[in-house]
Amino acid sequence: MSCRTYIISIADVRCVTSISDLVDDKKLKAGLDLAHMEARERLGTARYDALITAIDADNTLAGTANEKWRDLIAPGKGEMKNYLGWLTYYRSILRMHSAADKVGFLAKSGDGYTSIDNRTLQLHVGEAQDNYQLYERAMLKWIEDNEDTNGLPEVEEDTESDTPQFPGGVIMVDSQYRNQQDEQGDYSYTIYE
Repeated sequence: MSCRTYIISIADVRCVTSISDLVDDKKLKAGLDLAHMEARERLGTARYDALITAIDADNTLAGTANEKWRDLIAPGKGEMKNYLGWLTYYRSILRMHSAADKVGFLAKSGDGYTSIDNRTLQLHVGEAQDNYQLYERAMLKWIEDNEDTNGLPEVEEDTESDTPQFPGGVIMVDSQYRNQQDEQGDYSYTIYE
């Protein structure tokens, strides 16, 4: 059975976001996993894997060789701890708000079950999103400013997606090109706005 290495813990999430200790850890666990998956995308696989390898070797990240990783995670420097904390909270809000039951989605309220109104829920979602995006920008700025000086692995270039990207509107395959491909093997599309 393999064990996943985390950059931050659920206790760190509680510290960063001031979530009550009464919130069940299970409600935060899925958000923590999703936050780490997103962090891997933002940092790049090589940089993320190098950080996880350093944590596996010494989870305190002691020593001068790990200074770059301590600085990346530290609040006030790389802000990764705050970024992951708020992103975990953001990804966990719906689980904290309500849970699926045999009769639908319910939320605990005193001795019974009810739900907060949608407006209040949206305020929580908006705050969490604003906070994690703020720390994400700070983290990426710190990486950009310190990439050359502290030995962080380079970010690998993203390969182009096989899925065509469209700016919006309705996407329809042109009927005259329906069964024709261009030289690259792509089908022709027209975007109607």
